[in-house]
Amino acid sequence: MRIRNGPGFEPTPRPDLQEVLRHYGCYAEHSGNYLCVVHDETQPSMSVDLEKQLLNCMSCGFAGDAFSLIMEKEQVDFKRATDSAAQFTGEASDEGGTGVSSVLGRKRPGVSHGKGNRRSGQWRRPW
Repeated sequence: MRIRNGPGFEPTPRPDLQEVLRHYGCYAEHSGNYLCVVHDETQPSMSVDLEKQLLNCMSCGFAGDAFSLIMEKEQVDFKRATDSAAQFTGEASDEGGTGVSSVLGRKRPGVSHGKGNRRSGQWRRPW
């Protein structure tokens, strides 16, 4: 794999975690514990740190940043997540076969929420 970091290369702008969470229904105004957007729950178990732009759910074991949240919710790879993240940074990039709005608006088929434990047994900090 070739890493592009020469002249003329611009890294993908990182979307704001607060905007991504707001898109998925979590209105995090400050760092703290909220209901997880990855699985259904009734008690807040997702820790959000807006300064570091990281989140971690103690219940389902999901941890990461805005890109990993988009990849988990939309079931896409990193390339498609960066294309979708352009919606949150204000830059539209529509190179693929499907547009940004169609990727971010679809439901995840075949995923049952609220049952099962995806945690591997040992928790580690994402930061």
